[in-house]
Amino acid sequence: MTFSSSSVFLLGIILSPIAGAIPASLRGVDNRQVAAGNKLFLMFEASGIDIPDFSGLPDTSSFDAVAIIVPNLSPPGSKTPAKEIAMWESVERLLPKGTKTERWVNLYFGKDGFCPLAKCNAHEPMYCSSSSSGSYSADDCASGIESYMSMYQGYAGISYDDEVGDPSKIVHGMEAFATSHSNVKLGWTYTLRAMSLTSPRSLGKLDWSFSFGQAYTDDTQSLYAPGGCAASLNIWDGIEKSSGMPNGSQRMVPMLCGAGNCQEPPQGYQPGTCIDERLSPQALNRALAARPTSTFANAAVWYGTVAPSTGGLDGNTCKLTSAPGWEKGCVKGIDYS
Repeated sequence: MTFSSSSVFLLGIILSPIAGAIPASLRGVDNRQVAAGNKLFLMFEASGIDIPDFSGLPDTSSFDAVAIIVPNLSPPGSKTPAKEIAMWESVERLLPKGTKTERWVNLYFGKDGFCPLAKCNAHEPMYCSSSSSGSYSADDCASGIESYMSMYQGYAGISYDDEVGDPSKIVHGMEAFATSHSNVKLGWTYTLRAMSLTSPRSLGKLDWSFSFGQAYTDDTQSLYAPGGCAASLNIWDGIEKSSGMPNGSQRMVPMLCGAGNCQEPPQGYQPGTCIDERLSPQALNRALAARPTSTFANAAVWYGTVAPSTGGLDGNTCKLTSAPGWEKGCVKGIDYS
């Protein structure tokens, strides 16, 4: 695919009102599991919407439901997952009245995570009792997930990032949990090509419900404008090619970036050519409206965390400045103005 100056979505100034302006008394969400259909997944990191480059949600009216995925923030043994509930509710308040929603939990399996989940890592967990490296089994991982999830109520699914942890343990553990809790859906996030699989790295015995393909990680140059800050008008053609063989499965969920560390140095990097993949709500609206729903019925948007010194949306994102401590090649120690 080639780019031209006319084949991009330009990010607009974010001035449109969002549902947060609706009085609380007029807002409301229908929080229950929703049957398969056009569903928009909103995935958040630890800061939720409290991030410097968040300027509102895209229009959700064309979707049958919105699934809100938040990270597991509450320590093991908590009576209730108060932080997660607060994050779910903060997003729900931005949605129009009557929006059908699902609540999801995205589990972190890093060795520096909560002990029950860190047992699913191939390396020695940092916050578990002493044991020899690698001694925790796939069954230990399963029991850890079961124990940790006991604080949650009323959620529709669990997911994880397949870039962290031991996938053989995690897949076993999550499938064991889903088998014991038949109403719980399973999802994972990884590459666009991974969307064609039925389970993470084809390790599972079950068909997982959703695979969130990171369209802000793969094939950056073929999905975004050369200068960044815009998506190609043909982004969905690029996503189809990157995902291998799109089959119209509900499982395949391309995920765009709404905020956070979504900046990539293009192949053959030259100073000043960093590609910024963050899309404003208006740009997301255009991209989501253009998607071929027969191929990708569902879609997702990721909201990560970015250092404030990298600037905001619309005209400023491509002028990234030094962000000490942020280990992304696009911005570390380099002024792209």
